[in-house]
Amino acid sequence: MSQHVIDPDIAFLSSYKDVEKRTEPAFYYGNTMMSIDSLRRCFILGSKRMYVGKLYGWREYIEELIEKADWLTALSLIISMYQGNTKMFAELPNSQKERTVVLRSFGGEIIKDYIISISKIHGSPDQDSVQSIWKTAVFTVIDFLVSLENFNFLFIDMRKWFADFGLKDLFLSSLEPFILRNRVKLIPNDPFREVINYFTEREKMDVLQYLMINLSLKDIDFDYTITLCMDKNLLTAIYYLFTHREDDPDFITPISRALAIFRTKKEELNEAAAYPFGLKFLWFLAMTLKGRMFPADVIPDNIWKSKVQDILTLLFEEQVLRVVININPHISFEILKLFFEPKLASVIETFKEKQVALMGNLMGDEKKTKGADVSMELKMTVFDF
Repeated sequence: MSQHVIDPDIAFLSSYKDVEKRTEPAFYYGNTMMSIDSLRRCFILGSKRMYVGKLYGWREYIEELIEKADWLTALSLIISMYQGNTKMFAELPNSQKERTVVLRSFGGEIIKDYIISISKIHGSPDQDSVQSIWKTAVFTVIDFLVSLENFNFLFIDMRKWFADFGLKDLFLSSLEPFILRNRVKLIPNDPFREVINYFTEREKMDVLQYLMINLSLKDIDFDYTITLCMDKNLLTAIYYLFTHREDDPDFITPISRALAIFRTKKEELNEAAAYPFGLKFLWFLAMTLKGRMFPADVIPDNIWKSKVQDILTLLFEEQVLRVVININPHISFEILKLFFEPKLASVIETFKEKQVALMGNLMGDEKKTKGADVSMELKMTVFDF
């Protein structure tokens, strides 16, 4: 508690102590006594008078704010307690796990009361005069429950409530800024499909891609999501989903998909329409060759080596390499230069040695049966641009 909120009559009696590893100073009041009773009273002896106060319980204080209809302060305080920024109330669990359970449950109770109070005061959202109030209310509910990370309650209970109030579309549209700020981390399956359909119908593909790359992959219908992304050519989402599969990370499918779309767009439309897809392909390729995994992860070394071999097989086909270089020669050659860097070059060398050994074994068997001499020849392909 800082001195500027204390009555001057007792402020000078406080003693300051700088506690190591604390972000804020601590003030101690040696002239303060707390009674051991159910009222949680405390007595402070000032220079002119004695003060009798009461230590608030967190739930009691929130309910008092609600009685005064100070909803925004009440909701903000719950968020602050949930995040561990406010700890000055009695009966607030010290354990983050316990605090999470208690505050999520309590938050679910009072957020329904908040909506009921809005409907009692302002009436039906169908009235033009109160539409802006209901927009604020819906936005407030989403912000509150997202801050508490109570996504199941938001997308199951409150989604149904908003639908009953005729506010389903307003609820879905209000999710957009939270998705774009990477704050929506989980959506249960049924509402997930509804959210996807809503933004798909409105051609808001960027919103969908932001959503895909921030959701927990354990909690979504993976096959449905992949099918949707493939249908809509959501390449960034495709790259993220395939490469983050726990059972078998796949880097070749999104790279091949981006290249295939580029070639199709170029043939069916024109080079300008295809160019963004070509750049996305080059980006995927560069990320993988550098051992990076979108958005900010690193590909495990053992996985990376095997994926480099897959890329070599795909990339160094004459027809494919010609297409790749023609996307953007400058960027393409910068990517090809990566193959000469020590780490990548050593992987290629190991791969080549394995291939030579395999060919030697095969040819050795052939020599035994046919008695023929075996020779190997390197061939260099020359491209005209």
